[in-house]
Amino acid sequence: MAVFDATLSGAKATSYISVERATELVADTPQQALWDTLSEDQQKSALNGATFWMETLSYGGSRCGVPSADDPTKPQSLQWPRSGVTCNGYTAACDLIPYKIEWAEVLIALQLHQNPNAIIPPASGGNTQAGVFISKNQLGDLVQEFSEFSNASNATANDCSDCNNPQLINAMPWLRSLLGCWLDEGSISTGNSRVILRVRS
Repeated sequence: MAVFDATLSGAKATSYISVERATELVADTPQQALWDTLSEDQQKSALNGATFWMETLSYGGSRCGVPSADDPTKPQSLQWPRSGVTCNGYTAACDLIPYKIEWAEVLIALQLHQNPNAIIPPASGGNTQAGVFISKNQLGDLVQEFSEFSNASNATANDCSDCNNPQLINAMPWLRSLLGCWLDEGSISTGNSRVILRVRS
């Protein structure tokens, strides 16, 4: 199993929240039944995947850990916790993750567990639905490049009014409302230009 690390402001953190915190969040909610069916390894894997995709978004303020909480020679690995941003009267602090960021991670994790291709569907041509696929991998500086696949049989495949948004927002548009003012709204566009999403290490 991949490494799972939920150290707050940690140099090697892979998740904003721990399995225990995620379990607390889903208690007495409609999501609890599904979460409880997952093994601990599955929960950790789903949280890692959700955090990876949340890291592709831009947020207000700046990350806290320079240096990180557990290694004075390295910065924190993830974008949260952050400081210098206020949302709905609540100012982000370096000693916790905002509630809506936590909830977003859990909801994305559950969706990815049910459908690992919920954000990037596999590309195979033929009758494949229009979507996004990995078009380039590069070992040096670990660059992944994502391109849009437009199926010619789909009359609306070339209608992509939100192609310049992060793929996570395109796949799960409800996140924009959930994350609200924690997001850097300048990074979320409603224009018509097409872009390729690149994820760099």
